[in-house]
Amino acid sequence: MADDLLGDLLSLEDGFYDEGFQAGVADSARAGHLEGKVFGIEKGYDKALELGKLNGRAYVWKYRQQDAKRVATDEPLRAGSDDVTRSSSPIGEAFNAMTSLPKNSRLDKHVDGILALTDPDKVSTDNSDESVSQFEDSVAKAKAKAKMVAIAASEPLEAGSGPAASIEDSAGLSARH
Repeated sequence: MADDLLGDLLSLEDGFYDEGFQAGVADSARAGHLEGKVFGIEKGYDKALELGKLNGRAYVWKYRQQDAKRVATDEPLRAGSDDVTRSSSPIGEAFNAMTSLPKNSRLDKHVDGILALTDPDKVSTDNSDESVSQFEDSVAKAKAKAKMVAIAASEPLEAGSGPAASIEDSAGLSARH
């Protein structure tokens, strides 16, 4: 009977160790899942932001190409772009202040290629390996085409100081630390 009492006392530390270990494993698994979700959301946001910037730049370049064609042939702009440029909004004023792009069929193909590669309706948002790989390839091709257009237009590819480092930076919010 003395052995059982002494044995229980000696194994008490092992019991507490095992209990603490199991609690730590459960807590770290939960924290790991949360951290993984946050990381996934941040990376997804960064990818979507990059794709959106390329798509927006391509639409601006497309407008500037249409403007060059309109000036050369005295044709009205295609439907949709007139509404923005005729308005007295800051966007309309910005469009009106832009210079036309040089007339070049290769430049037209690059801009159309960027628009096709970054079309939000055609870009897959699945999380499979094949979809992610296809998305990365599309973004890389669109970046290469955007670089060619930016060089031809004699303007920097990045309008700001660089890509946003996080969601807080691009949205104008400050992180709470």
